[in-house]
Amino acid sequence: MTTAAMADVKVRDRFRSQEVRLYPRGDGGGVVRFDAPLAAVTPGQLAVFYQGDRVLGGGAIAVATGHSAPESAMRREAALAPTAS
Repeated sequence: MTTAAMADVKVRDRFRSQEVRLYPRGDGGGVVRFDAPLAAVTPGQLAVFYQGDRVLGGGAIAVATGHSAPESAMRREAALAPTAS
């Protein structure tokens, strides 16, 4: 994947999936942009990406950012850790 792709993501088993845009990075990591703020996204969680019932892949969340209020748990973006070689 060299350009942005649309997918659904789940960061918690019991949460509903949410539509995101995936932006790959050259180091094997990536940036995930949520179409709407997503609560409780934290570093160390795994993000799993789907298209319909098909699993596209996943990764560990390294950083979650994107809300103006620092105390808020709502996030608009997460960076995925690079893959190990």
